Amino acid sequence: MRRSTLVACVMVLAASFGSSALAQQGKGKGKGNTEISSSINFVLTLVNDVNGNGSADWGDTITFDVSGAETVHPYVSLTCYQNDTLVASSVNWPDSTTLASRSWLGGPADCVAELFYFSSPKKVVLSTLTFAVGGA
Repeated sequence: MRRSTLVACVMVLAASFGSSALAQQGKGKGKGNTEISSSINFVLTLVNDVNGNGSADWGDTITFDVSGAETVHPYVSLTCYQNDTLVASSVNWPDSTTLASRSWLGGPADCVAELFYFSSPKKVVLSTLTFAVGGA
């Protein structure tokens, strides 16, 4: 029961905070154009919920579930800010990451996860997920 509640919370979080694919670019209209599918599923998943509240908080460990990405090697970059100060940044996926750093010693933050791949020489963003992290 607890897992289904967590999954439901994560799905609501993803829907509420902008898990969306970018608009399609023209196919075959020149070098470097890429068509991006709108069927990408990009969802935050709690790996270790330290306080058991079912939402992302400082000190929790997270990863991302990705499906429908039209590339063999997608990456996820994560940046977290407290006010306007960058407190965490990583490109760890598919490995998990802990919501903490040397400069983020506690408290809430606003985070952005970006699903992307490289198509030389460009970085192609497939989806962006914005979420708030609680202070725990």
